[in-house]
Amino acid sequence: MPGNAIHLKLEYSEAISNRKEVLSAEINTLQLVTTIRAYHKLRAAELNKKVEMQKKLKSINANINKLSKLLPILKIPKILKKTEEVGVETHKEFSPKITKISSHPLEDELKKIKNELSKLEAKA
Repeated sequence: MPGNAIHLKLEYSEAISNRKEVLSAEINTLQLVTTIRAYHKLRAAELNKKVEMQKKLKSINANINKLSKLLPILKIPKILKKTEEVGVETHKEFSPKITKISSHPLEDELKKIKNELSKLEAKA
């Protein structure tokens, strides 16, 4: 039924407000498009930097391998190996206890209220 058009009668103020809403929606859409384009440019630049960094890391790794092949292997006497083993201490990993501190007083209030509610329900 594309031939049957429906006409609506709008007040002038309604037409103006609708037009403003349409224009603001277009503005928001255009801002979103520009933001997306800027993101794509930044993402492409990031990927290029990652590729460059990967190439440099490969060359550094190759240089390290060349150096390790050129340098002589150290022969440590048995006497020094034993003294090194004696002097080595085992380190225990430190794992600090972290207490959770609520940064939202509303969450604390909500927990208190829930606790009070559960106490009241237990009594009933």
